[in-house]
Amino acid sequence: MISGAVMVSWYAFMAIWWKLRLRPGNRPGLLFMDSALLLLLVSSLGAWGVALAQNLAPGTPLLGMALTHFFLACFAEGWVVLAALAMLAETADLRAWTGRGAFALPVTAIVLGAPLTFIYGISEDLLSPLMLVIGRLGGVAAGVGLLVLCYGFWKHKSRLGGLLLWPLALLALKGFMQVAASVVPGDFLLSSHALRIFYLHVLLLGALRWRALPDLHLLRQVPYRS
Repeated sequence: MISGAVMVSWYAFMAIWWKLRLRPGNRPGLLFMDSALLLLLVSSLGAWGVALAQNLAPGTPLLGMALTHFFLACFAEGWVVLAALAMLAETADLRAWTGRGAFALPVTAIVLGAPLTFIYGISEDLLSPLMLVIGRLGGVAAGVGLLVLCYGFWKHKSRLGGLLLWPLALLALKGFMQVAASVVPGDFLLSSHALRIFYLHVLLLGALRWRALPDLHLLRQVPYRS
């Protein structure tokens, strides 16, 4: 019930964002944030689907497991990654680049590939060969899209400053691991519990945490008012 209430707050945040989004302007992070919120919405639908599966199809545990990992994949591989890129885009000021259209293709690759990576957390014994192929293709699409974007940011690293190069490097490491695990034949590497934990730490406690540090530094410079 608490988790459901949290997702309601997501919808409130999306409504506020959409209201602000209608105002005229050309913020450099809009493409990334719009895509991030789209996957946050899809993620929430997966979470509601878990509750429905538990009540309507209690005899099919694989369905509930798949929906759970679909929800987590859209959240971590989609919302978290694209929201972090949106903040980096605001800092780097993409308006000085060749245009946001140059990033539409890699962002689309992440949006389409991230939901398909739900197989990462499911044992291979429970997956069909077709599901494994689809999951690997999704991993390649999302990973390559992220690496292309990281390369674009790296070419303009002078706009980011030294501290923000750390989350950029960790995002690139995450993308490399994702692509490597998807193309290596044999057992799917990210289904290994130990490697998956490391992979998630690189993303959630690495790239995302490092991205927040500069913002905390700026907050300390804001004078408090009585």
